[in-house]
Amino acid sequence: MARASVREMSLSQPDTLADAGPVRSAEPAASSTSVMPDDPAAAEAQKTQTGKSRAAALATIIFAGIALTSDGYQNNVFNFASTLFTRIYPAAFTPSISTRIGNALIVGAIIGQLGFGLVIDRFGRKIGLLVTTLLIVLGTLLCAVVYPADNSPTTLFWAITICRGITGVGVGGEYPCSSASASEASDETKPTRRGGVFVLVTNLVLSMGGVLATIVYLILFASAAEGEKTEDLNKIWRIAFGLGGVLPLSVFWFRFKMANSDRFKKNYSKTSPPYRLAFKRLWPRLVGTAGCWFLYDFVVFPNGIFSSAIIAGLVTKGPTQLRQTAEWQLLLGLCSLPGILLGAHLVDRIGRKKVMTIGFVLSGIMGFILAGSYDHLQQNTALFVVCYGLFISASNFGPGNCLGLISAEVYPTPLRGTFYGLSAAIGKAGAAIGNQILIPLRTHYGTDPASVQQGTQAVFYICASVAFLGAMLCWTMVPDFSGQTLEKEDREWREYLIEHGVEAEFGFDDANVGDMGTVDDKRVGLDSAPTREAT
Repeated sequence: MARASVREMSLSQPDTLADAGPVRSAEPAASSTSVMPDDPAAAEAQKTQTGKSRAAALATIIFAGIALTSDGYQNNVFNFASTLFTRIYPAAFTPSISTRIGNALIVGAIIGQLGFGLVIDRFGRKIGLLVTTLLIVLGTLLCAVVYPADNSPTTLFWAITICRGITGVGVGGEYPCSSASASEASDETKPTRRGGVFVLVTNLVLSMGGVLATIVYLILFASAAEGEKTEDLNKIWRIAFGLGGVLPLSVFWFRFKMANSDRFKKNYSKTSPPYRLAFKRLWPRLVGTAGCWFLYDFVVFPNGIFSSAIIAGLVTKGPTQLRQTAEWQLLLGLCSLPGILLGAHLVDRIGRKKVMTIGFVLSGIMGFILAGSYDHLQQNTALFVVCYGLFISASNFGPGNCLGLISAEVYPTPLRGTFYGLSAAIGKAGAAIGNQILIPLRTHYGTDPASVQQGTQAVFYICASVAFLGAMLCWTMVPDFSGQTLEKEDREWREYLIEHGVEAEFGFDDANVGDMGTVDDKRVGLDSAPTREAT
């Protein structure tokens, strides 16, 4: 039977974080030049390289967080812009146009997630991060400066749709690129707290991006000379879109100078992965991660778009209605943070699977409470925002925190970007379908207050039911890799290839000794799979 060539491998990690005793690699071939542990110069060089590797990994985590803050901003900047468009173009900005622009970002994100998931597995994390950054900057700036030649609102909205699609490709590509990089870097710097670190630099900053978008709108409202007049509102949405390019632009230089992670270098597949075998082994996990992501985005994205519309219908009508709506929207965004922080605290303690299941159940309970009590809650804006905030917080506590984390852990490094991107893309398909179903459903029964109330209650009933369906799917189909190193899954994937007679070669030829124990095979000359021996 053919065996996989793993020339670069050495110093394997333990299978679990609790079993992190010292390990030894296989002895190198006799003809190779090995570095002796009692060589002071070599030991100092390795110590320096390890420090550089950790610093680079930490920087990767930080800048991934900054970039994903930008993604959160992009996901939310249109939510309030849609309220402005309703005020500026009351006849032209219809629910179907709102849905179309919202779906443009989603369709672009699906393309980006699928495409860049493949790109970063075949060509490296760095190239994907650079291209996605440029796409986000380009799309946001185009949104800010687009002017229709015929001054037609219809032409304007089509142009915004195209620009948001370009932004969506970048935002979608950012998910597998940043998440794969952050997961691998977290495993190098904080392996025992990888889950919590990952949540803080992904879901927390994504939510903070939404809060930032609302703060930007409030600042722009406060600085408007004429208040909420049409001329000012046009300036506000353009500036808000344009500012979305600042954060991704700020990380471009670091990404240009960065290197791929040691984890990626060690497990990079020099040959095209056997995708048929991969799906044969990984399809149950894909059903779990992609299915739960589909159900989560089906609920969350439509709620994000029409949350401002719901609040706008509850606040006092008048010249400051938009500002009041933004203030309540800010509070609603802040309500999600406790759930995120609590989830980040628990994912490494009770496990990802339990946290995600609990989150689905709690959001389902809050959804039924919102649906059943909506006629009373709409009479008290503060109480409604608190209950709605708990609904969103529960969603972020569970699936919001854990879906990206689990999808970045349960797939081997050579396939991590591809399967993460596929899971996230199926999730975005759920968001698009949710937009097409739930947004029109709010006004399906009519546009008078009583009919809108009936439609909103129907939306919350559906959201609650979908959340409980997500809890069942999570518990039955999602694996729990809590406390397990990324190395274990990588090694099992290599063994799986050997068992099926697949010849494969892993690792960059120029990989240097790093924190994960990767070695330069030219220098050490290992040409067989290592053995792992605890000492």
